Amino acid sequence: MKKTFILQLFILVFLFLGVNLEIRAEKFFAVNQDNDTIYYSIEENSKIQIATVTYPGDNTQIVRYDYKDTLRIPEDVTHNGINYKVTIIGKHAFDGCRLLRYVLIPQSVHTIENYAFYDCVLLNSINLTNEIKDIGVSAFENCRALETIVLPNHLKKISNSMFRNCVSLSSIIIPQKVETIESFAFMNCSKLSSIILPEALTLIDNSAFRDCISLTVIDIPQNVKTIRINAFAGNVNLNAINLYSSIPPRIYFETFDGVPLSLDVYIHAGSISNYQKDEYWNKFVNIQPK
Repeated sequence: MKKTFILQLFILVFLFLGVNLEIRAEKFFAVNQDNDTIYYSIEENSKIQIATVTYPGDNTQIVRYDYKDTLRIPEDVTHNGINYKVTIIGKHAFDGCRLLRYVLIPQSVHTIENYAFYDCVLLNSINLTNEIKDIGVSAFENCRALETIVLPNHLKKISNSMFRNCVSLSSIIIPQKVETIESFAFMNCSKLSSIILPEALTLIDNSAFRDCISLTVIDIPQNVKTIRINAFAGNVNLNAINLYSSIPPRIYFETFDGVPLSLDVYIHAGSISNYQKDEYWNKFVNIQPK
């Protein structure tokens, strides 16, 4: 019995190690066509070779200031004679690259992870292809020179703090499949004067558009069910809200904190009474038909 148990244990350990031998992780760097050094990590298995653009690690401050003006991320990269498809821009990959102005992303990339371009204060333009399906938390936070950006069609959420403190961003169109705008997504985008929200949107989370002081009008699509605390707080120049649902979206005492309660709230005539009866919507004194 004891020998059988030991044999079974040996087999399990062997199988476990065998599985892990199929997948290996390794970091390396390569030089692109413009002579910029880019850092990668790879996970190789028997079916496909993929690479993640990654955080360089050691000598970070030196590397951060090596990236200047334009950076071209290649579609694939070769390491030890093997070709890897570049599919992910990893966490903190270009965090703090304060001289970077323009980034070209290949169509092979489908994910931009958390803090990928955090604090790239001179970043003015970045092309996001429609192959990108997910953009992580604070991916572009503190990109203070970013004026405009076209988001990929397949996004389903705007992640927490994605564009927080992008003080030069003047307009944004949220893709049609987006259902959630997470907390702080556009907080302190002080030049943001135009936003177009999609019909699929159901939730605008805490402080999502807080202190967007250039906003004057917002249109809330009919499928929005909840607008959470401080979502539009501090938008002191807001003068009109257009609503399209007969059922008032749930809001809270501080959802519009600091917003003039005398602004115009436009609703379909048959739904006005629903808003006038609502605990918080009825604080607005100029609810009127479209």
